[in-house]
Amino acid sequence: MSQINPVSAAALAAYSSASDEENATGSNFNTKVLDFFKQNQPEGSLNEVLAQLKNLAAPGEKISMQQLNSAILIADGTLRKDPEYKTYTDSTLDRMTTQMLGVNMFYNNMLYKSFTKTDDDTSL
Repeated sequence: MSQINPVSAAALAAYSSASDEENATGSNFNTKVLDFFKQNQPEGSLNEVLAQLKNLAAPGEKISMQQLNSAILIADGTLRKDPEYKTYTDSTLDRMTTQMLGVNMFYNNMLYKSFTKTDDDTSL
């Protein structure tokens, strides 16, 4: 076996501070998405709702598919616990969450294939 070199403290600190900043931004976006679903309970297509969610981001901030997926999952899980939103989560938000997971899986699969340059991988 080969030996793994330890990571320097400076590298860990740099990684940790970048992660904290990203987490704060993501957490802020997740809160905005949760509030949006609470206030509006949108019924449109996934594409329409995603366009509305992207508008919640700070000006100039790019929202990734992963951030959208995470925010919708957090909103679904949080609203599910509230009896006031039970019908909405069961009828609409679950559908959007499932669709978003499918889109994210498809996107990740396409990225993987673009890096491996093959369709022969049986694990997909």
